[in-house]
Amino acid sequence: AKVSINLAPSGEVLKFELVEPSKNRSFNDSVLIAMSKIIFLEEVLDLDRKIFESNFRNFKLVFKSSGEVM
Repeated sequence: AKVSINLAPSGEVLKFELVEPSKNRSFNDSVLIAMSKIIFLEEVLDLDRKIFESNFRNFKLVFKSSGEVM
C-alpha cells in the first residue's frame, strides 16, 4: 500500500491519502489506522528548508506486509 503524505515544516502531518491500495482490504485499513496516529515527524525538524521542501513537503511512503506479493 502506498500513502501520499503532506507535511508542514514543523513536521506536522497536514494530510495523508492512500494512493495505491494493496489487494488486502484489512491491510489497507491497518495502514490508514497507523497513519491516523502519526501527528508529526520530528525527524524533519533539523533539515535545511530547501531539502525539506524538495524531499519531504510531499512524499509517498510504501507499506508492505510480510505475506503480501507486490
